[in-house]
Amino acid sequence: MTDWGRFVLVVGWMGVCLAPAFGAEWPQWRGPFFNGSTQERDLPVSWSQTENVAWIRPLPGPSGATPVIANGRVFVTSTVKGTPEFVALCFDAATGKELWRRQAGANPRKFPRNNMASPSPVTDGRNVFFLYGEGTLIGFDLDGRELWSRNIEKEYGNLALQFGYSNSPVLHDGKLYITVVRRNTPYREPAADEPLDSFIAALDPATGKTLWKQPRTTDAFDEGMETYSTLMPFVRDGKVELLMTGGDFITAHDPATGRELWRFEYWHEKVRDSRVIPSLVTGAGLIFGSRHKYNPVFALEPPVAWRGRPALASRGHPGRALSGHHEAAAVEGQGQDAHATEERGRDAHDTQGRDALATEEQGQDASATEECGRNARDTQGQDALTTQGRDALGAGRILWEFAEAASDCSTPLFYDGRLYVFDGLRRRTVTCLDPKMGRIFWQGRLAGRSSWWSSPTAADGKIYLISEAGEIAVLRAGGDEFKVLFETRFNEPPIQSSIAIAGGHLFIRTAENLYCIGK
Repeated sequence: MTDWGRFVLVVGWMGVCLAPAFGAEWPQWRGPFFNGSTQERDLPVSWSQTENVAWIRPLPGPSGATPVIANGRVFVTSTVKGTPEFVALCFDAATGKELWRRQAGANPRKFPRNNMASPSPVTDGRNVFFLYGEGTLIGFDLDGRELWSRNIEKEYGNLALQFGYSNSPVLHDGKLYITVVRRNTPYREPAADEPLDSFIAALDPATGKTLWKQPRTTDAFDEGMETYSTLMPFVRDGKVELLMTGGDFITAHDPATGRELWRFEYWHEKVRDSRVIPSLVTGAGLIFGSRHKYNPVFALEPPVAWRGRPALASRGHPGRALSGHHEAAAVEGQGQDAHATEERGRDAHDTQGRDALATEEQGQDASATEECGRNARDTQGQDALTTQGRDALGAGRILWEFAEAASDCSTPLFYDGRLYVFDGLRRRTVTCLDPKMGRIFWQGRLAGRSSWWSSPTAADGKIYLISEAGEIAVLRAGGDEFKVLFETRFNEPPIQSSIAIAGGHLFIRTAENLYCIGK
């Protein structure tokens, strides 16, 4: 047993007796602002076996999902080691006490570096929803009573992407969203009787009933049609657009109907393996995307959906507009108006009624400024920019690109007015960028040789990262230089979950335990 393993036995008992005060939330994979950050304060810089560990609880098996926290509860999805089962778990956030455990399905299918419990759960503080890689989508109330259950693989065909379905569900403004962006012929069994389609769907969280299902087309092929990323809401001019990346395109959708508002082609050299893993992130009125396999990260000034019609699709290379509107109305018998302009004009609020996407505290700017089009160079004169002009029809443009240390897996972090790009697999480098110009503020390399599959999270002026082997790094956010504040290691691999932050505490999921770290 490792030192940390022995420590689990002691702190696991103490956590029941020494319950920390608790508040705030991390309701979905990328947190309350959908960008990897939160406004929590007084977070720990360091911890040890005798300091800043509130509680530890054993878990039944590994998972790539990130814990979510709301209303004083922590929700975790998990496999069950040695079995094909996967479960949904709920813990008391203050004490670590397991409140309930529910079996959610079973499937022996396995994937390299992935399993059926990779999608993160999502909660609105009243109910919680779990999605698994074999298609089980299930809702519970906070006491673990099942609300409804369905299997989207049985309904819509094989979800077995080459490395396993991992897209997390999203709750926003009273709707539950799921995405399936896949190749048209299954990579693995079970085989499909007909070509598979990709789609975005909205469900009623109370009943699980489909509100709309919108096809998402692409001219990519094979693995290039797949994405492991998660849908992201984007606010501009007081209206919400749902953003999805994959298949060489970014698409924006109307939350009321699913109607495609615009699309932007960021990669037109069709290749077999151009799948995308990182999700989009937004900030300063811009959209930040990652191309496949270390190809450049880019900042997109989004197209304009004009006169209630979709903007013309546009290319990131070379930046010209494409013909056609790529509009595909496929509402599943809901009789919804395809335009629904009034409904799309609603203010963007999450299910707790907060505007979690466009706050002054996050340094968000409502529109891109003229300086975005300037040449972006870091302090050493390295060119970080490719610009293309906006055409007269309102097509989007790429303002800058960053290729030096782009990400293959980790989703970028937007925090306190800056963008952080993490190349955790090839160079183990973190780069802090000016989001509007692409200028490098600083760049640094993490120690060790492990792979870092998770995404960075941030709050209280700190950035938290964890590697597959359990190496943890705490960095100083902002500033003009790379600064490591603390390093430690949990020897409980494999770890692919990102660190969640809520109530003044960190929630760290390893393959064996759930840790609550806080002062």
